[in-house]
Amino acid sequence: MKGGYKNKGNRHWFPKHEAWATNLCSDKGKMVVKLDIKDRKDRTLHVSSSKKKKWKGKGHLRGIYYCKDLSHKGWTFNFDTPDWFPIGGG
Repeated sequence: MKGGYKNKGNRHWFPKHEAWATNLCSDKGKMVVKLDIKDRKDRTLHVSSSKKKKWKGKGHLRGIYYCKDLSHKGWTFNFDTPDWFPIGGG
């Protein structure tokens, strides 16, 4: 997984963000991307393509994380301690 994010605008008044991600292993399945947004509901997105996918929205991003798609055969996931990995930077 390759990606990153950028915060725009003022952090406290009218914060906006831009994030992007690319699945470098798209031949093996989807990846799940979580956008950690301060003072708003986090977004969870699925990236299946090897093409760069972009998102824009309101709010200040604290981080962008990814994990393996839970529906992929042969992969396991522990819901008590999810394996979220940080990508990119702000």
